[in-house]
Parts: sequence; C-alpha cells; structure tokens
Amino acid sequence: MQIQENIPLAPFTTWKIGGPASYFTRAKNIEDVMEAIAWAKRSNQKYFVLGGGSNILVSDSGFDGLVIKIELDYVNQSDGQLTAGAGVSMSRLGAITMQKNLGGLEWAIGIPGTVGGAVFGNSNCFGGSTGQNIKSVKLLNAFGHIRDESKDYFEFDYDYSKLQKTGEIVLEASFSLQKVPSETMTQRRKDITKTAVERVSAQPLGKKVAGSVFKAFKQTQEIVKQMDKN
Repeated sequence: MQIQENIPLAPFTTWKIGGPASYFTRAKNIEDVMEAIAWAKRSNQKYFVLGGGSNILVSDSGFDGLVIKIELDYVNQSDGQLTAGAGVSMSRLGAITMQKNLGGLEWAIGIPGTVGGAVFGNSNCFGGSTGQNIKSVKLLNAFGHIRDESKDYFEFDYDYSKLQKTGEIVLEASFSLQKVPSETMTQRRKDITKTAVERVSAQPLGKKVAGSVFKAFKQTQEIVKQMDKN
C-alpha cells in the first residue's frame, strides 16, 4: 500500500470537480483496505472510501484526511452465483452476466459507478435494483473486522441500504442469478441496448454530466393537492 500526499480528487469523479486529498491511496485488495484504515487510525486522520466517483460532489477545498480509492477488480462465477469485487464497474458486470446468459443485472449496463457504491446506495435503473439479486456481501467495519451478511441485513429500499447508517465498507458482493435461454437474453439485450443508447445520448458516459442524482418521488394524493394549491 502506498500513501500519496495532496492528490487532486477531480480526476477520480465523474463531474471532474474536487480539490486535493491530504492523503490518497489505491486499495487493490482487501489487505490494502485494512492497512489503509489502520494507517488512518494511527495517524489520527479521517478517511473516506471512494468508488467510481459518480453521484458525489467533492468540495474545491478537497478532503482533509485519507481517501481510499477502492480498486478490488475481480469477478468469479460458481453455480449461478457471481461474486464481484467492490471496485468492479456495474456496467461491466451487467455486460458479463448477459454474455453468460445470467439474468438479473441487465439493467446495470450503461450506468456509472462500482459494485461497492451500488450496494451502498442500492443503485437502480430500468426497473431493476442492486438489492434484488444480492445473495451476500463481505463487509469491513471500522474496527477492522470482516464478515459476510445476507440480503436481509441491508434493509434495501429505494436508493437506500443500511450501510448509509452503519458506515461499513463493501469489499465484495455475491449475486444470485438465474440462467435464461439464449434467445430470451438476446431479446433482453436488444431492449436494454436500445434503452441504454437513449440514456447515454442524454447522459453520456465519460462526460461531465450529473446523471440521475436526485431521487424520484412517488406521486401521492397529498403531493397532488399541494401541487394544485401552488
């Protein structure tokens, strides 16, 4: 693990905005993550875990502490279960599952962000969400303890998981996926590709766009009445 000083964070965010981190490290494996947190504690530094850099706005003043860039980038398959490191791109993971005719994560193609952030915020798109297919997640807490938790632990809801309260770090996630006929996946691929192309035309990947940042709201009778009043 290498600790760097005064590293600009703008290049690591989709908006390309953000001042320098006092300290910065890239975590390539679980041991790196644990070492980084231990270093922060020894050095009396705050730490922040950074994934794909989407859905985040970094201050021009940067971050006074250690930024841990999660780069656990691996995908393993076993009996309908896919396990991915927290640094794997969700778009890439969706493409991999489609190639293997595994249904459940097609919706992720074309969205920014990584597995860790997707679990943390229960990323969703095109009617699908991360929590729907989660089987278990490997977590690291602030005390350096690692454990696996099943889907129910996370209390997934719209743009929400329990991790937003606990602050635990996602190391890897295992997804339970169903094998589907190749012709079915071919049709899904066409449908998702068409929708993804439309989305990317409005929110191009690699460009400085906000994308879907704000939560959609459910139209209730109370909201309708308030809108009528206004």
